[in-house]
Amino acid sequence: MQLRAVKHPEAAKALDAARARVQAIASAHRKLRLGADFATVRANEVLSAVIDDIAAGLPPGELIKISCDVEPLEINARDAVSLGVLTSELVMNAVKHAFGAGETGLVNVRFAKPGTAAPFIEVADNGVGWHAKQKTEGSSLGSKIIDMVSRQFGGRPERVPMQDDDERPGTRIRIELNKLQLVQPAH
Repeated sequence: MQLRAVKHPEAAKALDAARARVQAIASAHRKLRLGADFATVRANEVLSAVIDDIAAGLPPGELIKISCDVEPLEINARDAVSLGVLTSELVMNAVKHAFGAGETGLVNVRFAKPGTAAPFIEVADNGVGWHAKQKTEGSSLGSKIIDMVSRQFGGRPERVPMQDDDERPGTRIRIELNKLQLVQPAH
């Protein structure tokens, strides 16, 4: 209601961004189907809900598609919301910055734990690409949230081009989640 009542475009933009962040937290909470111990949750259920809500909020026409490859790893429920917020910020940044108006594109989300390595979250797009010389990096609220939650999990965002293409190199952001504890389900 406040968003519709606001006349100033910058205020409307800020309120819309706040609404998206609250929606991400609400999505994560809705999917907290706790395990039998009431302390764990499967990451794929929480992150899929967050991604589904983002996809549902995209403009009609399906110009940008979001795919999800999330392993069903058990995590502590207290970490689920933070992981949901981190994922939401990464995906929303890709949707917002990787593609121009009317452009098609793909955003891939991956959460996995390869062997003995730390679990990681990775968001990749086939858009215009992030360039190290961009000065806006880290100055937006979304970037600050990404950095803060990444540090909470003992990682930091690593940005690289997806492919060797001058026009649409895309961006891959990968964060090693060294402090995210996975829970082994009871057998």
